[in-house]
Amino acid sequence: MDASPQAPPPALTLAERAALDEGVKEINSGAFFLAHETIEQAWTHCHSPLRPFLQALIHVAVGCHHAGNGNQPGMERQLAKARRKLAAFLPVCEGIQTAELDSRLAAMLRHSRHYASGRWPLPRNLVPWANGGHHAPPDGWAILEGKANPLAASHASPSQPMRRALSTHLFVHHKLTTATLQRILSGGIHLVEIFCARQHLDYHNPQQVREVASYLADSPLQVHSVHLPMFNDEHWGKGGPGSLVDIASPSKPKRIAAVDEVKRALELSEAFPFAFAVQHLGVGWDEEWSMQKVDAAFSSLDELRNFSRQRGVEILIENIPNALSSAQKLLEFFELTHLNLGVCFDVGHANLMEGVEAAFELLEPRIRSLHVHDNNGKEDKHLFPGIHPGGTVDWKRTMALLRGEALLRGEAPLRGEAPLRGGEPPDAPNGNSRYTLLLELKEDPAMADPLAGALDVFRTLEAL
Repeated sequence: MDASPQAPPPALTLAERAALDEGVKEINSGAFFLAHETIEQAWTHCHSPLRPFLQALIHVAVGCHHAGNGNQPGMERQLAKARRKLAAFLPVCEGIQTAELDSRLAAMLRHSRHYASGRWPLPRNLVPWANGGHHAPPDGWAILEGKANPLAASHASPSQPMRRALSTHLFVHHKLTTATLQRILSGGIHLVEIFCARQHLDYHNPQQVREVASYLADSPLQVHSVHLPMFNDEHWGKGGPGSLVDIASPSKPKRIAAVDEVKRALELSEAFPFAFAVQHLGVGWDEEWSMQKVDAAFSSLDELRNFSRQRGVEILIENIPNALSSAQKLLEFFELTHLNLGVCFDVGHANLMEGVEAAFELLEPRIRSLHVHDNNGKEDKHLFPGIHPGGTVDWKRTMALLRGEALLRGEAPLRGEAPLRGGEPPDAPNGNSRYTLLLELKEDPAMADPLAGALDVFRTLEAL
């Protein structure tokens, strides 16, 4: 006997249908947290076989919310769960093109680092309605494999502000407390880079780590990145040469000790999530280039890359003003070692070496994060841009670069057309892209309220 045609799953109730429609509207408008709560109302009371379908959409909303907060592992877990649950409801369910949605989620997972870092804006019109459904099908989404963000052309414009972030380097000589983090949040800054210095955040101290993690778990403040340690003592390197954390040391015992110290800091990811960990190659201005140091750095980074990947963290190499880590030397290092690593582009350090525009052009395909500060062109002072006198960075041109705008006065933009150098970086998008505006400033004793000064810097740079 032929099997009778399978009956369609029972329809949603009117209340469940209304919640689904409203939740999808909220997802498509970018109100991801609200969408999660709306669809969860329908899911909680649903007793039909469509319950996993509703849960898949909840996972979509939560995954996008995590991405917006810089939580790449959380984003990836939730979107993967959404795809598994959607598999039973392809190609169309309740007027939604579920097969197309699944393809879009797969594309987001392939490029999750760009969404979670803020480099690509989160999508609008993510959930596509079928023709004749409750809403017209969205346009503006094309799955462009291996190319730029599918929505960048329609949503990433120069007028769209960069996300604000502050490095706790501003308070590095003080213990990092929850009160400090709350002050940062109260200033309207929702992203931080935590500087791993033991007098500031002692990553060897479980109690301090738990206090910070507990605060972050219940706070809108998110950790964008951590700066990996430069010293292993609690006195900012004053403990002597043995306090230096140098992963490029030709001395094998010193290199192994440095790698172990960096691993302890990377273990912070088990307490609170962050996307990036910023690492120096070499120490000090007088660091010299040598193949022994290149070999040592390669061994260290190969081990640390695997260690960090297991924790959902991407290691970024920072350009610093020495003969081992200038922009040009970093490209030589990547060519020699074939390490596919991203870069934290330090504007102030570039100003001391090749110049901001030249260094940016060299490193742009690999840039994942920024350090923004100023100096006099001779000393690494980490000045407040636009506030401290004596700064020499051309901030109007620099902000145009960081926003992905063409340079002024009829000059051609430096980005997007140049061939990649230093090897092909992983998933490097071409064309315009935005970065998080992350200030890495040095405390000025003459400044009564350094946090207020940082907020002035944001306003100054955003007005350019």
